[in-house]
Amino acid sequence: MANEIQVSYTTGQTGMYAIMFDEIGNIWNNGSWVTYNVSNIASYQTFLTEKGTGGPPLSSLYIGDVVDDSNNLSSGKYTISIFLEGADPSSADDDIFIGSDNLYWNGDNHVEIQQTEYDLSQIGLDDTVVSGIADNLKEGLAQLWRRFFVKVTKNSSTNEIQTWDDAGTDPITKQTYAEGATDTVETAEND
Repeated sequence: MANEIQVSYTTGQTGMYAIMFDEIGNIWNNGSWVTYNVSNIASYQTFLTEKGTGGPPLSSLYIGDVVDDSNNLSSGKYTISIFLEGADPSSADDDIFIGSDNLYWNGDNHVEIQQTEYDLSQIGLDDTVVSGIADNLKEGLAQLWRRFFVKVTKNSSTNEIQTWDDAGTDPITKQTYAEGATDTVETAEND
């Protein structure tokens, strides 16, 4: 297959390359999986070719192949990382990491993976009732939601702010406040 790698990046770049890793961290050495060795970086690199503009302004499409018909890459999930060579092409020390993505390979071609295991149930903040000061992020978000989007009352005679349950019938939290010359001081307490 041709052009598995397609990267949109600033025009006029030379030395943009890809390397491919398997799921356990081995690196693709143009035909076989090997343990990474920095002194062999040149044998891991697949250089990308600029194919002209077509994306965002001042960007080009760079393409390349990490797999050809003779490689016999087995089906699986692989990680492709893109780099731009630094000032010293003989060393990878100053190369710039551009990004990475997964390559799903069926043995012959790149395949698109469709996510099918989404959980769209109402599990979350809707079942979180906090009657005092929040102990964790979930409770804090539930209180924040109720403070701004569910019934809240401010009683100026008792200097209290109350948040109410979702039905708006029972108070859940009570906050006292004191107004000063420039600031309002609030304290939370259990109801």
